[in-house]
Amino acid sequence: LNSNEGACVNAFTFLDDFVARGSKQLHYFRQSELVVPSAPADDEPAPSLEFLRQAAGLTQGQELMIPLLELLRTQWDAGDTLKLHRQLIGLERVAVLHMLTGVKLPNRFSRCVDILGEIRESGEASKALDLTYEERAACRERLRTHKFGSGKVGRDQAKAILWRLNEHLNLKNSQSRVQSVPNTLTIEHVLPQKIGPESRDWIEDWPEEELRSEWVHCIGNLALLNHKSNSKASNSPFAVKQTVLQDSPFPLTREAGSAEAWRPEEVQAQHQRLVTLATEIWRLG
Repeated sequence: LNSNEGACVNAFTFLDDFVARGSKQLHYFRQSELVVPSAPADDEPAPSLEFLRQAAGLTQGQELMIPLLELLRTQWDAGDTLKLHRQLIGLERVAVLHMLTGVKLPNRFSRCVDILGEIRESGEASKALDLTYEERAACRERLRTHKFGSGKVGRDQAKAILWRLNEHLNLKNSQSRVQSVPNTLTIEHVLPQKIGPESRDWIEDWPEEELRSEWVHCIGNLALLNHKSNSKASNSPFAVKQTVLQDSPFPLTREAGSAEAWRPEEVQAQHQRLVTLATEIWRLG
């Protein structure tokens, strides 16, 4: 990988090369079986390799596979769990920046080169993993305002982010990591995208079409479900959706299902909760 010469190594070819060298950790990473050790301190969020896998599967995140694999290759067995945790969280933060703010490909590769350079020169990436004040502010603004549910790219981004937030809450509450396979998951719009004349309950709670349009695709109105549950929920009234939402393994989905109703005030409260949670995990404040 050489950003100065404009040469790029395909991340998955790079992965194949590493696995061919016999790295046990990288083999398990590819098989989604590698789990980061528990956080060494209560105030340190545990990093999520599954989030990084999902981010690397997006167009804006594939190149991050390269510094991620270098971290795993060089530091997994080093014994300093806190140091590895902080670097993986930093890499998550860079992934969020690339995912949300439309960083151009040359700049994304340049940052990856800087991360690799720090790892190889000092054994630890630090400065290259830090976001500037402007970058953190751009991430927060995007989380607050982006219409994640309006297209496939946004829904894939929301799926990765919601997975991360739910996994954090599960671990924080001393529960195991969620075992659902990301490929079987889908994004549910709790407030349906389309409300017909027969949807009297939704029309009563959301009489203004402009307000519905403002909030229907925001991350606060989105929830993780498996495909089968999503088809059951569909455009049903909230009273019907509640049963499906409450039966989810994801705590944030269950929270949405436990609401008394799903009016503008509930969506706005859930939206603020998710933005705040993401800001805390990735230190975007």
